[in-house]
Amino acid sequence: MLKLFKLSLAALLLTFTSFLSEGKNWMAGLPDSTLVCNMTIPGTHDTFTYQLDYEFVTKYWWRTQTADVAKQFDIGIRCFDFRPHYVDKGKDSYLQIYHNRRNCQISFDEAFRSVVGFVTDNPSEFAIVYLNYETGDNDSAQKKAGKEMLARMLLGYLDEYGPESIAFFRPDLTLGEVRHKVLIVCRDNYEGFDLPFAAFINNWDDFSGNGYLTTGGKKDGPGACVLYSQDLYAVYDWDHFHEKSDAFDGCARAFLADGTAFPWCINNASGFMGHSEKTLNYNEFAYKSNPYVIEYARRMSGKGGRGLGIVMMDFAGETEFGLVKYQVFGDKLVEALIAVN
Repeated sequence: MLKLFKLSLAALLLTFTSFLSEGKNWMAGLPDSTLVCNMTIPGTHDTFTYQLDYEFVTKYWWRTQTADVAKQFDIGIRCFDFRPHYVDKGKDSYLQIYHNRRNCQISFDEAFRSVVGFVTDNPSEFAIVYLNYETGDNDSAQKKAGKEMLARMLLGYLDEYGPESIAFFRPDLTLGEVRHKVLIVCRDNYEGFDLPFAAFINNWDDFSGNGYLTTGGKKDGPGACVLYSQDLYAVYDWDHFHEKSDAFDGCARAFLADGTAFPWCINNASGFMGHSEKTLNYNEFAYKSNPYVIEYARRMSGKGGRGLGIVMMDFAGETEFGLVKYQVFGDKLVEALIAVN
């Protein structure tokens, strides 16, 4: 009896270890010829908000993630949402990761290098760094200084790491071409800087999805392709959740039906329930949104062909969260998205 118990326990541990390995290296089983734009790539919205635990309101109202970035990578997240913000300290100025006006307690440089480290240690994988400069009017001196610093840092990373670690965007990139690398996707334009490796998003719209990606970090760069996007980030209450599910479904359907060469898609499962900063109920929203996307992904699993693109989520890997606890299904959502591939 004891021998049987030991064998059963060993089998259980082997299964658990296999699951962790698959999450950490889930791209290893995919052929090199797989088009990146046809993959389903789990991503985290406001990746670094797991650091927001230094005050009560910040911890429960502004956090969208509980797992640190290393755990996010280990469970299978491959797109990381960076929100750099310029901290003016004269000659000692630097970029810090923020969520709106909340400091995520990690520098942009530390965050970026951590992602490079993950793909270096796991050569079957690649990662996307999704950049969206946080806070500041477009014409403000603060934002201009921050974007200039960001562009210079990105060029510095290319010099330091080289094309062996920094991917050069093309719409028709294959998995074999980006393994072991970081692909940079920018929401902002960097006037005066040539970033030949970055993908640049033009005409981003949170709701209509009418945009395109191009290379070079410039609006007139070569290699343009259609981009479908959806980031309806707030609904008033549960009775209005259909607005989000309809938006997610509409974006996915348009992407899957697109007949142009190599379209891309960024579709957000993330958002909050409420209508002001006093009711940022990300966990309440995830309680409704994450199961919806799980079922959407499960219906597509094993069918082959085009996937769902990049899907950004809240509470990746988490089961429940909040002062008022809600199930958030973040563990199941990551698994369901990976299974589409």
